[in-house]
Amino acid sequence: GQMGVDNSGRVLAFKHKAPAPPEGHDNSLRTLYTENLGPAPKKQFRHIPQTQERILDAPDLVDDYYLNLLDWSCNNVIAVAL
Repeated sequence: GQMGVDNSGRVLAFKHKAPAPPEGHDNSLRTLYTENLGPAPKKQFRHIPQTQERILDAPDLVDDYYLNLLDWSCNNVIAVAL
């Protein structure tokens, strides 16, 4: 293609393979990333109740998509700007 652009649809394509490491090279990180950690733990599913636990009554709270008046923290605390 023009100006070195590959028109085959690939965004990134390498023309040549990476050079081989020098003879006798030992990559210390290889064992770190290829070590088998055993079977993956079974995923536990959370129970999500179908009914509300509490109702927050704020009738004058403006329903505006661009205002972030409600925040739920990682400590499971809800903050409401009134």
